[in-house]
Amino acid sequence: MLDKETGLPVLSSLLTSLSGSATKFIALKLKAIGKIPTVIITDGLPAYQKMFKGVIHQVCIFHHQQGISRFLRERFQTKEEQQKPIAEISVTDNPAREMKKVFQTNDKRTVKRRLQKLEKEAQDLGIADWVKQTKQKLSNLLNAVGSRRIPRTNNAIERFFRQFNRFYKTKCGFFPLQAQGTS
Repeated sequence: MLDKETGLPVLSSLLTSLSGSATKFIALKLKAIGKIPTVIITDGLPAYQKMFKGVIHQVCIFHHQQGISRFLRERFQTKEEQQKPIAEISVTDNPAREMKKVFQTNDKRTVKRRLQKLEKEAQDLGIADWVKQTKQKLSNLLNAVGSRRIPRTNNAIERFFRQFNRFYKTKCGFFPLQAQGTS
């Protein structure tokens, strides 16, 4: 999450647990300080959906695309099976490429059209479960497509926190400020 006024990261990796209770705790703390975000970009964890009502919940498209490779590895034994074109249907390339291509556009209508095309061929390709899951998350994925206001990914925030954590571990924390006027 980014603070609207400063653009600084507000939340990432604050708790070791990502349970519903942990996200509820974070939501309560943010409400207490009056920092209600307008957009939350997450990796799609269901607990985040319950954090705030009326807030745009954007699933990181980059993480969604990574999930395609994971889905294919779980469903198909070999790389050849994952990328095998099926001659009887209209998919010109391999299923993996067609699945990833769904969100490689800045047009929401194109995303919907590509997903519909895959839905018609999903049974033959062995990706019906993926299509079903993607359709369920579609409203949380489409917000960023073609948007200048909502980022497609939360990678910049994750990179910031990785660098901060490395710095913090190296420096062993921060030194307390000396009270002024004391010797």
